[in-house]
Amino acid sequence: MLHGLYWLTANLAARDPLLIAVDDAHWADPASLRFLNYLARRLDGLTVLLVVAARPTATGSGAALRAARGDAALRPAPLTPGRSPGGDRARPPRSSSRPATR
Repeated sequence: MLHGLYWLTANLAARDPLLIAVDDAHWADPASLRFLNYLARRLDGLTVLLVVAARPTATGSGAALRAARGDAALRPAPLTPGRSPGGDRARPPRSSSRPATR
């Protein structure tokens, strides 16, 4: 089954570049994680971008996926006001009181 899904992916990627985006992978069943691990180890030479998002847990699916490839996790900073890199400066600028000119 895994090999067949791999070839489906490879054939789709042969037509056009392919993006596979998996969100909430920490909820994935073991068979789905097994396929993602299988696919991730065989992406060299394919025009496939595999993006997997999971909550950071020590024993969850995110750790299992990283262990399969040895990839590092990206952990973006919170986007709440005051905690973003620009603080309050990250907000869009206020519009000026001058009327727009054409």
